[in-house]
Amino acid sequence: MISGTILDETSLTVRGLKLSALISQGPASNPLICLHGWLDNAASFEGLAQFLSPFRLIMLDLPGHGLSQHRPGGSYHFADYLIDVVAVADLLGLERFSLLGHSLGANIALLTAGLIPERINQLFLIEGIGPSASSPAENLIRLRTHIKQGQSPLYQTSSLYESFDAALKARLAYGRLSEESATRLLKRGLEKTKEGFRVRSDPNLKKNSPLYLNWVQIRTFLKAVKAESLFISGRDAKILKPAETIRNAKQLNRLNQLVLPGFHHLHLDDPEPTAKAILDFHQTNDYYTSF
Repeated sequence: MISGTILDETSLTVRGLKLSALISQGPASNPLICLHGWLDNAASFEGLAQFLSPFRLIMLDLPGHGLSQHRPGGSYHFADYLIDVVAVADLLGLERFSLLGHSLGANIALLTAGLIPERINQLFLIEGIGPSASSPAENLIRLRTHIKQGQSPLYQTSSLYESFDAALKARLAYGRLSEESATRLLKRGLEKTKEGFRVRSDPNLKKNSPLYLNWVQIRTFLKAVKAESLFISGRDAKILKPAETIRNAKQLNRLNQLVLPGFHHLHLDDPEPTAKAILDFHQTNDYYTSF
């Protein structure tokens, strides 16, 4: 329970994988699937949950993250995430639904909206507006690197910390994130063992992706999106590449932009402004700044 918001821990089996999710008790008629960023987990949206009561939030731990099962063989291709989201929606009987994503989750949400445009009501993107493209030559190098990394022990063993505080210190050293936000993510992302606190996420997630989509493929997905979309970025965030952001944004016909104070995890560090923007857009479809 987060500030009076009840979130039910739920197990979902899709495509042979056991996935975990936190599901709110909002109206079943207005489902919103929430997809977190790389190496984060469903706790990324707990702060937002207290403000988004008009939605039934389905906050997933993506495969290999949080409490969800790791993929057999440790292979994580971007396209698999899209299929996972559709499989979860089908399992829950969601004929139509909205999508909220942060970073990697925003990229997954955006391409899912192009994959099944007839089923998506609205699209909320935080600090992510489509994946980076790769050329065939770059993909050849990427796949070679991926294979080499698979032979390294660095990608076979989960990180282990002697204490929760040690894990917290390491997380705070990686990227701009408040201590409260990092603690929230780690409470779901760590497993206490006899040896110490072990990171739950699959170490294979740190390997290079075996293949990226090329620009023609990405553009095809973006052009297929029909949902009204809101892209929220942090004023002081430095993760997104401006040229890629503008290029992807120009492919979307119904995209609106809002810049809020904060860094890459702005929705986690200070959830209320992000939640207000989501609710305002959901209720009115008012336009913010367009690209």
